[in-house]
Parts: sequence; C-alpha cells; structure tokens
Amino acid sequence: MAGTATRPLFARQPIFDSDLRIVGYELLFRGMVGNEAVFEDGSEASAQVLINALTEVDLIEVVDGKRAFVNFTLDMLSAVPEFAKKHLVIELLEDIPVTPHLIDKLRELKAKGFTLALDDYGTRRYPRELLNLIDVVKVDLLHVSPSRLPLVVESLESFNVQLLAEKVETLADYDRCRVLGFEMYQGYFFSYPQVISGRPRGSDRHTILELISTLYREDVQVKDVVAVINRDPAIAVKLLRLVNSALYRRQRAIQSIQQAITMLGLNRLRSWVTLLLLDKSSDRGNALTELTLFHAFFCQTVARETSPPMEDAAFTVGLLSCLDAFFDEPMEDLLKNLPLDNLLQQALLANKGRLGAWLRLARFMQRYPADRVSDNALEKLGLTRVKLTSMQQSTLQEVFEATNILELSQELIA
Repeated sequence: MAGTATRPLFARQPIFDSDLRIVGYELLFRGMVGNEAVFEDGSEASAQVLINALTEVDLIEVVDGKRAFVNFTLDMLSAVPEFAKKHLVIELLEDIPVTPHLIDKLRELKAKGFTLALDDYGTRRYPRELLNLIDVVKVDLLHVSPSRLPLVVESLESFNVQLLAEKVETLADYDRCRVLGFEMYQGYFFSYPQVISGRPRGSDRHTILELISTLYREDVQVKDVVAVINRDPAIAVKLLRLVNSALYRRQRAIQSIQQAITMLGLNRLRSWVTLLLLDKSSDRGNALTELTLFHAFFCQTVARETSPPMEDAAFTVGLLSCLDAFFDEPMEDLLKNLPLDNLLQQALLANKGRLGAWLRLARFMQRYPADRVSDNALEKLGLTRVKLTSMQQSTLQEVFEATNILELSQELIA
C-alpha cells in the first residue's frame, strides 16, 4: 500500500552558547509549504508542534538530549506535559497577558521543576514579580537597536536570568552580544531552521473531548480511560509511541493500552490529552473505525471465553489491526516505533500464535456467518458454532453502542 506524502511536523533551530556549542533547539511551527511559519491560532500551532515532537518523533533524539524551547500561549499553560520537564523550556510569548492567574501558574510550573523563558524582551515592560520567576530572557535583535541593547541588558542585571540573543544575523551582532554578557545565541548567522517532516496521525477530536471529560471525573479509574481510548486507534498509537520514547525507560514490553496508561499515570495523561484537543487534526470517517472496533471487541470476547488473562492483549491486537489502512503505511513500518511485545508483533504481522488466530477469526466473522467456519477450526479454537454465532451478535451490538456514543458526542458538540 502506498504511503501518504510526508509533510512538515515542525522546524528546529539550534541555540548556541558563547563557545558555539549547541545547548538546545527551538521547535518552530511550519506550514504545509516551505520553511515558513504561517498560522492563525497560536495555541493550535504550539500544540501541534509539541504533539508532533512527543508522538510523531522521539523528542530526545530530535534535540540530541538537550533542551527544547517551545512557544506557549496562555491556553497552552494548562496543558504542559509534566513528563517532559527535564528537556522542555516553556517559552512565554511576548503578548501573553500578565495577570495574577498567570503568575500563580508560573509559580506552580517553577515548583515542579520547569525552565521558564521570556520571548522578545525589550518590546514591553514586565513586572518584577514575573521576571523573578524567569530563567532565560530572549532578546530579539531585530526589535532592539544596538544603541538600546546595553540599556536592556542593564535592566536585567538584578534578576537571576540567562540572556539569549535571538535573530542574530551578522558577526557584528554576535560580537556585540558577547561583549554585553549574553550566554546563548540563536539566528541565521549560525543556522537556519531545519524542517523535520513525517506523517502525522490524526485523532477524532470528539473522542478526545470524551476522554478529557472522563479523565477529569473525581471517581475516574484506569478502566474507564481505557474504554474511551480503545474506541480510537489513532489515540492508542500516539499513546504507545509516547510511552516508547526516550522520555521513559521501560523495564518490560507493553502488552496493552491499560499498561501504557498505568505507566504514564492519570495526571500526566490529562496534560497530554489536552494537547491532543488543541491539535485540530482532521476527523476521519466511521467505516474503518467500525471495522477496527469489531476486530477489537471480537478478539476480546474470544479471549474472555477461552483464555481470560489475555483479554487486554486480545483487544489491543484488534484495535491495532487496521493501522495500515488508517494511516496508509505498511504495518511493519508502523509497528517499529510501538512498544509491543513479540506475541502482539507476530499476531499483527503474520497472524501467528493464539492472538493471530483470534484476529484471523475476527476478520472472517466480520464478513461471514458462523456456519462458514470449518469444524476443524472450531475444534482448534475450543468454540462451538452456537457460541460463535452468539459472540458475533454480541460484538455487533458492542460496536453499535460504541459508535452511537461517538455520534452522540458529536451532536452535543455541534
């Protein structure tokens, strides 16, 4: 199956220290064409950059183990992924309104260990209360004249901040900033932004809204979250890729969505899912979703009847069974970045093992009645024809109920 064309995920521009060693990268939004940042919604653009960096590629690899500077709007501050705090620098945009709510939020993030940066300093005045919380101040040389630059630096002497000169375009700019004590540098004089491309995997925003609603219930349990994620394979893939990234050090392979959620934790999951909502990828049709749900529910039902400890793994196999059709990419390529154990890998790639046999049966039962299944196959599966018919009917009902939930949520949102 031919793969869909890649498109820009984001761009990265290196940040250097005074010895011209790379100490971090700023991750920048890029549109569909060329190396340009063209967007209408700052929150959406920043969310898309962060989601792509966390789930479409490995963030730690992209920044070579260094820090990632990402623009944050006020809306984005409610969705900061805590699991990335060692490598993520929260860069506050110059037009962010300074309010008591913002100060409280920044204090909270600072207490959690995040690094805070202030963008485009010199174009407006900031209260001391804010500057006392900032770690890095970025001075845009295109907006601050050479004659004003010493005054800008002097205004920050009483604060415990590092100075970063951005939009450095000439050797004279660099020399001037070094003399004034700048510690970091970024701009075309050193390097143009490099576009990182890939094939983003969209998620149904209605499912994401339902997931957020579930996550913020007072009595939420992991099983409730699993039930929602299991209805959207794209969200499941993003979650598994996140858990498989270098941000985590797994002790064992992941066998189910439930294991991935347990490992991540509900608090971290809340931040991540909120980012997904801000990333407005296009919604998909229901045909493939219904097919995938049938595979997942049917495999789970067979496992419940014949091998209950394998229910979660069986559902996961069914949930991921149509990935190649969803994303128009070979299954083998898609599974390379998912932390699945060998049993799941073999079932999805070669229909091998008990999970593979259940998946083959699910695909068959999605199209044909139980009387088309051979006696030999029934004996190997440990099922009767009557039981198989009942399982087929119950699975169809589960798919119907699940898709109705999605349609109802769409009506409520519309």
